[in-house]
Amino acid sequence: MDSEKVFPILKQDLDFEIRAINLYYENLFSIGDSKTRSTLLRILIDSLRHALTIANIISSINSDLKIQDEIPREKLIAVLNRGLKEEMESEEIYQEHMKLIVDPEVIKKIRPIFGDEILHEKLVKDLLNKLK
Repeated sequence: MDSEKVFPILKQDLDFEIRAINLYYENLFSIGDSKTRSTLLRILIDSLRHALTIANIISSINSDLKIQDEIPREKLIAVLNRGLKEEMESEEIYQEHMKLIVDPEVIKKIRPIFGDEILHEKLVKDLLNKLK
């Protein structure tokens, strides 16, 4: 099956996984029963892994694709500007949270996420600069 036929199928699969992630995440911390919460957390983690796998497959075939409905440049710039704002807010939040968390093991695990947010900000800025 060629990339142009596979892409919509994989995109639908990815959309399904993202909907599942959102559903379980939105409700996870409102569930009193710990066994139910643990089971849903397991499903959430699996769905995240599934989404990552599908996204990696899409990325690997992406260079072969001819995009049919490419978004207008202005919309792409708006999406990237919103993403930049989100990345910058995430940086601030993680930085603040690392000041509040006293457990060095938790800090050790969160610090790389903070580093990723800094990288994401740079990547989005680079994309915006290319479009201007």
